[in-house]
Amino acid sequence: MRLTCNAEVVNRQLSSQGMSKKVRPVRSFLSIGRSKSTDSKTGAVFLLLCTAKDRVGTKYKLRENVQNVFTKFVQEGKATIRLNTPAFDIHLQKADPTALKNFLSVVKLGHQNKELDKSNLSTLAPATISQVEPLKVRLNITNRQNYPLAAGFPKTLETLRVCNCMLKKVDPRILSLKKLRSLDLSDNRFQTLPPELGEILTLAELKVTGNYLKEVPKCVWTGNLRCSLRMLDISNNELQYISPDLARVSSLVRLNIDSNQVERLPTNFGELTSLKFFSAAKNKLKKLPATFGYLNMEQLDLSANEFEKIADDTKLNQDYAVMPLVELAARIVAKFRLPHDPSTLPAYLCDYLTRAKVCVCSRVCFIPYATALLTLDLRRTAHTIVRTGNAGITAPLETFLCSTLCYRNLQKNAKALWKCKR
Repeated sequence: MRLTCNAEVVNRQLSSQGMSKKVRPVRSFLSIGRSKSTDSKTGAVFLLLCTAKDRVGTKYKLRENVQNVFTKFVQEGKATIRLNTPAFDIHLQKADPTALKNFLSVVKLGHQNKELDKSNLSTLAPATISQVEPLKVRLNITNRQNYPLAAGFPKTLETLRVCNCMLKKVDPRILSLKKLRSLDLSDNRFQTLPPELGEILTLAELKVTGNYLKEVPKCVWTGNLRCSLRMLDISNNELQYISPDLARVSSLVRLNIDSNQVERLPTNFGELTSLKFFSAAKNKLKKLPATFGYLNMEQLDLSANEFEKIADDTKLNQDYAVMPLVELAARIVAKFRLPHDPSTLPAYLCDYLTRAKVCVCSRVCFIPYATALLTLDLRRTAHTIVRTGNAGITAPLETFLCSTLCYRNLQKNAKALWKCKR
């Protein structure tokens, strides 16, 4: 019986005398078996603990040395084996729960001197390097020569940085890493991102700066990243368009789209309610969507953009006298959030639904009753504004009005635009 985990050996006598010694858990390999020098059937059963510093290991007789086994946190991969001679506690952590449960059951049987099945016992031998070396959770690759072409990536990676490697496509082996939390793919040659990237369950940070991205596929933002991604950096690319599906990433806290060619933000951008740090400097933004006023951020940077000259203006839609049936149908589908695709609705209606605009009252409209270009004081949306000179405090806000009621509310108090939800 073998078990790989992190183990910490604590001397109880030191702690009882106020002489506690800090010991860090280290990667360990434990096995249960009989010594080669004794009869394999009747000899004493030992617990062998091996580490990277002591690959030969230390042996403890299960019947004489083990005092008790504490199994309170087995489902979390934790347990404690208490020894009486010497007075040590072996704390086990980060073990596979099933393997740990089976291992502890054998320890208890050996401690009680009960008959052990020979198949449960291992041949006691020094541990190999691979059995006791620490799990690799970080990997930093900064040039093409160090890129692992044959060796592959360790399955235990949590942080991966692959920069300046001249990659044109994301390696499928990266997409199969199940524990990845931080991924940095900066300074390569990507023109797009694979849909499979959105299916990584644990990914919290994604950095793809300095590439040739022109658009991020919709399916990246509609996968598992919606609930896990907290930081996204896609600066220094060739993006001209930000997908409205980005607003589905409800967990996003930091977003950086600096140094691209983005001309407008999606109309539903304000749905990123968790967003606290946003930077869109050095783009081609001319105006902001109305939902931008819903945000409450810590820091905002919109410097070096091409905002239109601010002149509060409202334009009525002359074609709004009679609402088309397709507009009415689209509003009903959007209002009740009905699932739709070409198999359930006409294709032209599905295409119509992709052009949704958000009114100041938070309702969806496709042909607005009126459009308004108003002044937004950016200090209402963020505590800290990054700006150059005296510019950068205000920005033009493009708003859509779905009905005459919203139009009248706007006429009464245009400065309370972000409070017009109903």
